[in-house]
Amino acid sequence: MSDLATLAQLKTALKITDNEQDDELQLILDATCNAIICYAGKFESTPVVGEIHDGMISDTIVPECNPLLSVEKVSFECVSGVVTILDTNQYYFDDCSIMLKCFFTPRGRGVILIDYTAGYTSVPPDVILAHIEASKITYQYSSSNQEHLQSVSKKDESYSSGAASGELFSEESGLPHSVEAKLKKYRNYGFPNAGMAQRNR
Repeated sequence: MSDLATLAQLKTALKITDNEQDDELQLILDATCNAIICYAGKFESTPVVGEIHDGMISDTIVPECNPLLSVEKVSFECVSGVVTILDTNQYYFDDCSIMLKCFFTPRGRGVILIDYTAGYTSVPPDVILAHIEASKITYQYSSSNQEHLQSVSKKDESYSSGAASGELFSEESGLPHSVEAKLKKYRNYGFPNAGMAQRNR
């Protein structure tokens, strides 16, 4: 159950026209799909997320999840307990942050409340290409090793050649190194202190 690239896309990349290896290819697709999700996260949108952030007298709020799809509400709680809800024309946002227009957040612990959605409405094209690449490399590595093992078995020789898996695949993710490098930008490392602003007055 691959949620990224399809069997047809992988077969096109490998120039395979018959159906004899479909089961094996699908297993590889599923395995590499799971590895990508474990490494980079799911490429889907979240329900509305509600977060409480600390105020640092700044004009930028950094939500924990990204990329941002929508910002439903931004509000501040004053010392007196009064909550001020901002109008949508008082802020704007990009993939990773909410920027305030012409004013700053109040200072205090847990005084900022935001509701937003984040994630992806569709899988990014480069992630689909990375999934195809990972599956293609895995298939080719598996096939080449099987062929070599069969040949040395016939000659009653010890297995010594062929690329070691560590040269191709990352120990951290199980993905080919080239694919892991392309997916690093999608990793969400989180923030040690939720909601610390980036630009202080």
